[in-house]
Amino acid sequence: MNCREVLEEIYLILDGELSPERCEELEGHLERCSDCFGHHETERLFKDLVRRRCGCEPAPPQLVTRIRFALQVEVSGSE
Repeated sequence: MNCREVLEEIYLILDGELSPERCEELEGHLERCSDCFGHHETERLFKDLVRRRCGCEPAPPQLVTRIRFALQVEVSGSE
């Protein structure tokens, strides 16, 4: 486990989209690496701020599907 791997998956950690095993691995790294922990905390606080300011209304399912598809295309294109 290295910092690059953790930072690539930081949003998956924050969004609860990882398996419990993978989450445990990444959290172990965060406990040992102050740089990654700091980045994680900054992103967590930012997400919390956005959530508080934007209300609790969830995005429409069609929008979520379109965004996830666009992200998959982007990730696949960068490999």
